[in-house]
Amino acid sequence: AEPYSFTARAVGGTQPLTWSLAPGHPEWLAVAPSTGLLTGTPDAPAVVTATLTVSDASVPPETDSQVVTLTVGTAVDITAVTLPSGVVGAVYSEQVSAEGSFGPFTFGLKTGALPSGLTLTTDGTIHGVPSRSGSYPFTVTVRDQRERSDDQGYVVDIAASDTVEITTVGLDEAPEGKLYSVPLQARGGSGGGYTWRLVG
Repeated sequence: AEPYSFTARAVGGTQPLTWSLAPGHPEWLAVAPSTGLLTGTPDAPAVVTATLTVSDASVPPETDSQVVTLTVGTAVDITAVTLPSGVVGAVYSEQVSAEGSFGPFTFGLKTGALPSGLTLTTDGTIHGVPSRSGSYPFTVTVRDQRERSDDQGYVVDIAASDTVEITTVGLDEAPEGKLYSVPLQARGGSGGGYTWRLVG
């Protein structure tokens, strides 16, 4: 729980002013009689009400009361503590989940790097097609509408695919008497470091 504070204001009347809370207010909430500073640490999420009264120094005193409503919520908290592994060449889509009272939430990458081929959207979805095997540590951050934030570290392992596929489907014609060079492309396996050879 986070400490709460708010200074009430009043206009008019004979100084000094005296502030008070009517009986029945939340036990955690208090007001400084001379300043109108409301303080306290909420003990649970809830919508609470309290009657705030101010009196001036005139005889008899002039008073005014106002019912105040406070929404006690929870700050954003990432609830997904782990993410599953993936495989090179296979579609990966996972949601980084979070909870809290002040959505919608905005997600982003704080440190590290996602596996090659994956992206993180602002709604917390990690998706794409991994293109390289390996172990990838990174930290995701999330922010709520009250500018509270939470961070969570992950390690996503991307395994090599069981198959390798040549994706180059055709070659350009080779001019007679000139050096011929064309890059070949493949996918699968570990996503890189392929060894090529001619067969047949």
